[in-house]
Amino acid sequence: MTTSSFFSENWPALVAGALAGIPTALASAWAFGSKLTEKWLDRRFQKSLQYLKHEQDLTIARLKVEVDSVLAAKVKIQAKEFETMTVAWEMMSDVMVKVSTVEAPLKIQSDLSGHSDADWEDVFEDHHIKGGVRREILAATPFERNSLFWKTLDRIAVHDANVAISETRIYLKKYGVFVHKEVGDEMESLCLLAKGMMMKRSLAHDQFRSTLENLEKFDKEFMPRYEALFDQVRARLRDVGQMAPSPVKNGP
Repeated sequence: MTTSSFFSENWPALVAGALAGIPTALASAWAFGSKLTEKWLDRRFQKSLQYLKHEQDLTIARLKVEVDSVLAAKVKIQAKEFETMTVAWEMMSDVMVKVSTVEAPLKIQSDLSGHSDADWEDVFEDHHIKGGVRREILAATPFERNSLFWKTLDRIAVHDANVAISETRIYLKKYGVFVHKEVGDEMESLCLLAKGMMMKRSLAHDQFRSTLENLEKFDKEFMPRYEALFDQVRARLRDVGQMAPSPVKNGP
Protein backbone atom coordinates (compact mmCIF):
# COMPACT_ATOMS: atom_id res chain seq x y z
CA MET A 1 0.00 0.00 0.00
CA THR A 2 1.34 3.33 -1.01
CA THR A 3 1.52 6.32 1.31
CA SER A 4 -0.95 8.27 -0.78
CA SER A 5 -3.45 5.41 -0.72
CA PHE A 6 -2.96 5.10 3.08
CA PHE A 7 -3.81 8.79 3.63
CA SER A 8 -6.65 8.51 1.18
CA GLU A 9 -8.19 5.60 3.03
CA ASN A 10 -7.49 6.80 6.60
CA TRP A 11 -7.68 10.64 6.48
CA PRO A 12 -10.89 10.86 8.44
CA ALA A 13 -9.32 8.98 11.34
CA LEU A 14 -6.11 10.99 11.09
CA VAL A 15 -7.99 14.30 11.11
CA ALA A 16 -10.10 13.16 14.04
CA GLY A 17 -7.00 12.18 15.98
CA ALA A 18 -5.30 15.49 15.25
CA LEU A 19 -8.36 17.41 16.28
CA ALA A 20 -8.61 15.35 19.43
CA GLY A 21 -5.06 16.44 20.42
CA ILE A 22 -5.69 20.17 19.97
CA PRO A 23 -7.41 20.71 23.36
CA THR A 24 -4.50 19.05 25.13
CA ALA A 25 -1.98 21.22 23.27
CA LEU A 26 -4.03 24.32 23.89
CA ALA A 27 -4.33 23.45 27.55
CA SER A 28 -0.58 22.93 27.82
CA ALA A 29 0.12 26.17 25.98
CA TRP A 30 -2.38 28.06 28.19
CA ALA A 31 -0.82 26.62 31.32
CA PHE A 32 2.65 27.58 30.16
CA GLY A 33 1.48 31.07 29.15
CA SER A 34 -0.33 31.51 32.46
CA LYS A 35 2.84 30.75 34.40
CA LEU A 36 4.80 33.25 32.31
CA THR A 37 2.09 35.88 32.80
CA GLU A 38 1.90 35.16 36.52
CA LYS A 39 5.66 35.55 36.93
CA TRP A 40 5.66 38.74 34.89
CA LEU A 41 2.80 40.18 36.95
CA ASP A 42 4.54 39.14 40.17
CA ARG A 43 7.74 40.85 39.11
CA ARG A 44 5.82 44.00 38.17
CA PHE A 45 3.96 43.93 41.48
CA GLN A 46 7.17 43.51 43.48
CA LYS A 47 8.80 46.40 41.62
CA SER A 48 5.73 48.59 42.20
CA LEU A 49 5.69 47.57 45.84
CA GLN A 50 9.37 48.42 46.28
CA TYR A 51 8.85 51.78 44.58
CA LEU A 52 5.85 52.59 46.77
CA LYS A 53 7.78 51.55 49.89
CA HIS A 54 10.69 53.75 48.85
CA GLU A 55 8.39 56.70 48.25
CA GLN A 56 6.70 56.08 51.59
CA ASP A 57 10.06 56.01 53.37
CA LEU A 58 11.04 59.30 51.70
CA THR A 59 7.72 60.89 52.66
CA ILE A 60 8.07 59.76 56.28
CA ALA A 61 11.64 61.05 56.40
CA ARG A 62 10.55 64.44 55.02
CA LEU A 63 7.68 64.63 57.52
CA LYS A 64 10.04 63.80 60.40
CA VAL A 65 12.40 66.57 59.32
CA GLU A 66 9.53 69.06 59.06
CA VAL A 67 8.04 68.05 62.42
CA ASP A 68 11.45 68.15 64.09
CA SER A 69 12.07 71.62 62.64
CA VAL A 70 8.70 72.93 63.83
CA LEU A 71 9.15 71.49 67.32
CA ALA A 72 12.73 72.74 67.53
CA ALA A 73 11.58 76.26 66.60
CA LYS A 74 8.75 76.07 69.13
CA VAL A 75 11.13 74.97 71.88
CA LYS A 76 13.51 77.83 71.04
CA ILE A 77 10.69 80.39 71.14
CA GLN A 78 9.42 79.06 74.47
CA ALA A 79 12.93 79.06 75.91
CA LYS A 80 13.44 82.66 74.74
CA GLU A 81 10.11 83.71 76.22
CA PHE A 82 11.00 82.08 79.55
CA GLU A 83 14.40 83.76 79.59
CA THR A 84 13.05 87.18 78.56
CA MET A 85 10.18 87.09 81.06
CA THR A 86 12.58 86.14 83.84
CA VAL A 87 14.99 88.98 83.07
CA ALA A 88 12.16 91.49 82.63
CA TRP A 89 10.70 90.53 85.99
CA GLU A 90 14.09 90.86 87.69
CA MET A 91 14.42 94.36 86.22
CA MET A 92 10.87 95.24 87.26
CA SER A 93 11.66 94.08 90.79
CA ASP A 94 14.72 96.32 90.78
CA VAL A 95 12.49 99.25 89.81
CA MET A 96 10.18 98.49 92.72
CA VAL A 97 13.05 98.30 95.21
CA LYS A 98 14.64 101.55 94.06
CA VAL A 99 11.36 103.45 93.93
CA SER A 100 10.50 102.20 97.42
CA THR A 101 13.91 103.39 98.59
CA VAL A 102 13.08 106.90 97.37
CA GLU A 103 9.60 106.87 98.85
CA ALA A 104 10.44 105.13 102.14
CA PRO A 105 8.33 106.84 104.82
CA LEU A 106 10.71 106.23 107.72
CA LYS A 107 14.16 107.15 106.51
CA ILE A 108 16.58 107.43 109.39
CA GLN A 109 18.58 110.59 108.84
CA SER A 110 21.31 110.72 111.42
CA ASP A 111 22.71 114.09 112.48
CA LEU A 112 26.21 114.23 111.01
CA SER A 113 26.83 117.90 111.70
CA GLY A 114 29.44 117.05 114.32
CA HIS A 115 31.59 115.03 111.88
CA SER A 116 35.15 116.15 111.17
CA ASP A 117 36.49 116.35 107.63
CA ALA A 118 38.10 112.91 108.10
CA ASP A 119 34.77 111.49 109.27
CA TRP A 120 33.05 112.94 106.21
CA GLU A 121 35.62 111.35 103.94
CA ASP A 122 34.66 107.97 105.37
CA VAL A 123 30.97 108.75 104.85
CA PHE A 124 31.63 109.73 101.25
CA GLU A 125 33.47 106.46 100.62
CA ASP A 126 30.66 104.40 102.17
CA HIS A 127 28.04 106.06 99.94
CA HIS A 128 30.21 106.33 96.80
CA ILE A 129 30.00 110.14 96.75
CA LYS A 130 32.78 111.67 94.66
CA GLY A 131 34.05 114.78 92.92
CA GLY A 132 32.28 118.11 93.09
CA VAL A 133 29.58 116.87 95.46
CA ARG A 134 32.22 116.08 98.07
CA ARG A 135 33.77 119.51 97.73
CA GLU A 136 30.36 121.19 97.91
CA ILE A 137 29.48 119.43 101.16
CA LEU A 138 32.88 120.06 102.77
CA ALA A 139 32.73 123.74 101.82
CA ALA A 140 29.45 124.19 103.73
CA THR A 141 29.00 124.87 107.44
CA PRO A 142 28.65 121.84 109.74
CA PHE A 143 24.86 122.25 109.88
CA GLU A 144 24.55 122.70 106.11
CA ARG A 145 26.77 119.69 105.51
CA ASN A 146 24.20 117.43 107.14
CA SER A 147 21.35 118.83 105.04
CA LEU A 148 23.34 118.73 101.81
CA PHE A 149 24.42 115.16 102.45
CA TRP A 150 20.88 113.82 102.86
CA LYS A 151 19.66 115.79 99.87
CA THR A 152 22.53 114.29 97.87
CA LEU A 153 21.57 110.77 98.90
CA ASP A 154 17.98 111.51 97.89
CA ARG A 155 19.10 112.74 94.45
CA ILE A 156 21.25 109.64 94.02
CA ALA A 157 18.30 107.41 94.94
CA VAL A 158 16.03 109.20 92.44
CA HIS A 159 18.73 108.92 89.76
CA ASP A 160 19.19 105.21 90.41
CA ALA A 161 15.43 104.66 90.22
CA ASN A 162 15.22 106.56 86.91
CA VAL A 163 18.10 104.50 85.49
CA ALA A 164 16.35 101.26 86.50
CA ILE A 165 13.09 102.47 84.95
CA SER A 166 14.80 103.46 81.68
CA GLU A 167 16.74 100.20 81.42
CA THR A 168 13.59 98.17 81.99
CA ARG A 169 11.67 100.08 79.31
CA ILE A 170 14.55 99.72 76.85
CA TYR A 171 14.70 95.98 77.50
CA LEU A 172 10.96 95.68 76.91
CA LYS A 173 11.29 97.62 73.65
CA LYS A 174 14.06 95.31 72.44
CA TYR A 175 12.69 91.96 73.59
CA GLY A 176 9.02 92.67 74.24
CA VAL A 177 8.03 90.41 71.36
CA PHE A 178 8.98 87.48 73.59
CA VAL A 179 6.97 88.79 76.57
CA HIS A 180 3.29 87.97 76.93
CA LYS A 181 1.42 91.08 75.75
CA GLU A 182 -0.65 91.67 78.89
CA VAL A 183 2.43 91.25 81.08
CA GLY A 184 4.58 93.49 78.89
CA ASP A 185 1.91 96.21 78.73
CA GLU A 186 1.52 96.22 82.53
CA MET A 187 5.29 96.39 83.04
CA GLU A 188 5.48 99.39 80.73
CA SER A 189 2.55 101.03 82.50
CA LEU A 190 4.13 100.52 85.93
CA CYS A 191 7.42 101.95 84.67
CA LEU A 192 5.60 105.06 83.45
CA LEU A 193 3.83 105.38 86.79
CA ALA A 194 7.15 105.14 88.63
CA LYS A 195 8.75 107.62 86.22
CA GLY A 196 6.00 110.13 86.92
CA MET A 197 6.53 109.74 90.66
CA MET A 198 10.27 110.35 90.33
CA MET A 199 9.72 113.38 88.09
CA LYS A 200 7.23 114.86 90.53
CA ARG A 201 9.70 114.42 93.37
CA SER A 202 12.52 116.03 91.40
CA LEU A 203 10.49 119.09 90.36
CA ALA A 204 8.41 119.62 93.49
CA HIS A 205 8.93 122.82 95.45
CA ASP A 206 7.24 121.34 98.50
CA GLN A 207 9.25 118.17 99.07
CA PHE A 208 7.26 117.16 102.15
CA ARG A 209 3.92 117.33 100.35
CA SER A 210 5.35 115.62 97.28
CA THR A 211 6.70 112.80 99.44
CA LEU A 212 3.30 112.24 101.08
CA GLU A 213 1.48 112.20 97.72
CA ASN A 214 4.01 109.84 96.14
CA LEU A 215 3.93 107.55 99.16
CA GLU A 216 0.16 107.29 98.93
CA LYS A 217 0.34 106.54 95.21
CA PHE A 218 3.08 103.96 95.81
CA ASP A 219 1.10 102.14 98.51
CA LYS A 220 -2.37 102.30 96.94
CA GLU A 221 -1.60 102.04 93.24
CA PHE A 222 1.93 100.89 92.44
CA MET A 223 2.30 98.03 94.92
CA PRO A 224 -1.14 96.41 94.38
CA ARG A 225 -0.52 96.37 90.63
CA TYR A 226 3.03 95.13 91.16
CA GLU A 227 1.78 92.22 93.29
CA ALA A 228 -0.90 91.36 90.71
CA LEU A 229 1.77 91.46 88.01
CA PHE A 230 3.87 89.06 90.05
CA ASP A 231 1.00 86.54 89.97
CA GLN A 232 0.64 87.02 86.18
CA VAL A 233 4.34 86.48 85.56
CA ARG A 234 4.49 83.42 87.78
CA ALA A 235 1.47 81.87 86.03
CA ARG A 236 2.89 82.63 82.59
CA LEU A 237 6.29 81.15 83.42
CA ARG A 238 4.57 78.04 84.72
CA ASP A 239 2.53 77.75 81.50
CA VAL A 240 5.59 78.21 79.30
CA GLY A 241 7.45 75.55 81.26
CA GLN A 242 4.58 73.09 80.85
CA MET A 243 4.21 73.76 77.09
CA ALA A 244 7.63 72.37 76.20
CA PRO A 245 6.98 69.45 73.78
CA SER A 246 8.43 65.99 74.25
CA PRO A 247 11.31 64.93 72.00
CA VAL A 248 10.26 63.22 68.73
CA LYS A 249 11.51 59.68 68.30
CA ASN A 250 13.05 58.83 64.94
CA GLY A 251 12.21 55.17 65.12
CA PRO A 252 9.82 52.64 66.68
